[in-house]
Amino acid sequence: MSGTKKRLMQRLDRFSFKLRNHTFFRKLLLSYLLIAVVPLLLVGPFAYYLTKTILMERTRSNLETQASLALGQTKQLVDDAILIVEAVSSDINFYSLFTESFDETTVLNSLFLLLTNWKYKPGVHIIRSDGKPIISSSDIPQEYTNINYLTWGVWHRAKERPNNPILYFHQPSDVKNRVLSIGLYTEKPDFSGLIVLDLYENHLQEIVEKLSIQEYPYLGLFDPYRIHVHALNGEFDLDDREVVRNELLSTTSSTFQNKSRLYTIHEESGNRFFLVSLHPLHQINEILNFIKWITVILTSSMVLLSIILALTSSKNASEPLMEVVRCLRRVSEGDFSARTSIESTDEFGVLGSIANQLAVDMHTLIETNKQKEESLRVALLKSLQAQTKPHFVFNSLELIKWYIMLGESELAIDTILDLGYLMRSTLDLSEGVIRVEEELQIIKHYLAIQKRRLGNRLNISITIDPALEKLPIPRFLLQPLVENAVMHGLERKQGAGMLTILGKDEGDVASFTFIDDGVGMSEGIAEELITIHKIPNAMKEGTGVQNIVRRLQLYYHGNAQITIDSAPMKGTAITMVIPKDEMLWTNG
Repeated sequence: MSGTKKRLMQRLDRFSFKLRNHTFFRKLLLSYLLIAVVPLLLVGPFAYYLTKTILMERTRSNLETQASLALGQTKQLVDDAILIVEAVSSDINFYSLFTESFDETTVLNSLFLLLTNWKYKPGVHIIRSDGKPIISSSDIPQEYTNINYLTWGVWHRAKERPNNPILYFHQPSDVKNRVLSIGLYTEKPDFSGLIVLDLYENHLQEIVEKLSIQEYPYLGLFDPYRIHVHALNGEFDLDDREVVRNELLSTTSSTFQNKSRLYTIHEESGNRFFLVSLHPLHQINEILNFIKWITVILTSSMVLLSIILALTSSKNASEPLMEVVRCLRRVSEGDFSARTSIESTDEFGVLGSIANQLAVDMHTLIETNKQKEESLRVALLKSLQAQTKPHFVFNSLELIKWYIMLGESELAIDTILDLGYLMRSTLDLSEGVIRVEEELQIIKHYLAIQKRRLGNRLNISITIDPALEKLPIPRFLLQPLVENAVMHGLERKQGAGMLTILGKDEGDVASFTFIDDGVGMSEGIAEELITIHKIPNAMKEGTGVQNIVRRLQLYYHGNAQITIDSAPMKGTAITMVIPKDEMLWTNG
């Protein structure tokens, strides 16, 4: 059957190949594809690449320009703030601040003059080293005056470099809305303390206003330690901050991108801070996706249109051929009633007649092969079943003899009855299929005899799901596995052993497991047992597991499985899994 079907499929493939390569259809289709599809395939990717390059270059140029301008504005802001702090420290108008007494009004007027050109006034504070405030242009933050805070933050940084202005970045969540502070720790004859100027978020927003940024790019200020980021506009989410921090660890000035963002990083010339800008790429990606999908849709449409036109143009020539193909395909699927309806007297009519005759001949040949294969299968099953005769008959007779000699007549009778039941079951080949519960009775009679032989050396546990008991299985499919476990696993073991038989209903399959804690076997031997070899002489005694493997292959058409899990001196577990829908057998 399989060989005949293979030859038919080969013929069908050759015929279909000729059809697919029909000169007229092939030339038409190729012409349409060259005219309509190939230009799209060339222009589409080029347009996509060109558009992407132009948009990315324009975005990158705008990003770097805006970042450079913002960097200059921010640097100017910081420099102006530093000048104010240095002026307060050294200008003669503020000298009285560092004496025992000073005129507060005069000092405030001088400070007001310094801040005249500032749209948003910064906070300027002068605090003694003991935390006592001298003068302030606004409310003094608590950490500037609290004695517990004088060893950290801006105090700590300024004290490390006395008489030199330092930059101190605040956390983005600062309650005073401070972005950074310029601190200068000064020591004079009658004064030592901190001059600090606070810049607020308003100052960063003023930079954005000067640059006239509508929406993008987003600008952010990173401190030199890459810890804090202050957004001038927009938002820098956690992912953005992590990306920038990682980049800053490897470089200090670059333009780079990921799937959704384009970034640029500029370092202030004095290494005092970094100016980072980013531009979301979703608008560019939307444009590029639109171009991509338009290209795909147009290309697909043109391919479909080319096929339709080519098929339509060659329809009159191809319809008879397609009818023959449909007929042969149905024959290959097993429908031997398929016939063509071609009635013309030309070459197509001859081809249709040949296809019809082929279907008739194939049906006849396959039916003949089926009968041969069924006869061979039945003969092989009988041969394999004949090999399953029990191996322990002589041992059982020896056991009966000793029972009689010892006067144990009841045990001798029970053993004879068990042996007789097994002999009838073994010799009865008229009924090849029995129920699971009947196979279990055979197993129990067998184990009863072995239990009398081995005594306490053999312990038995049988647990079978009641749902499996009525299912049909081939006779002696399970018993040889029990015999194998006793003879080759437990009987060779020194001391007591345990045999466990499990039957489970697992939905679509039934599984039977035979577990012994006997001498076991190596992995290689286990693999050898479940690999099908050349069929031995049918008159030879049973071949155990190998016999079961062959019978499973024949009865269940290769859908049943058997596995062995074993190791030397650790026992053996043999599991047989059978699909329940394959167990629908009738007696005989």
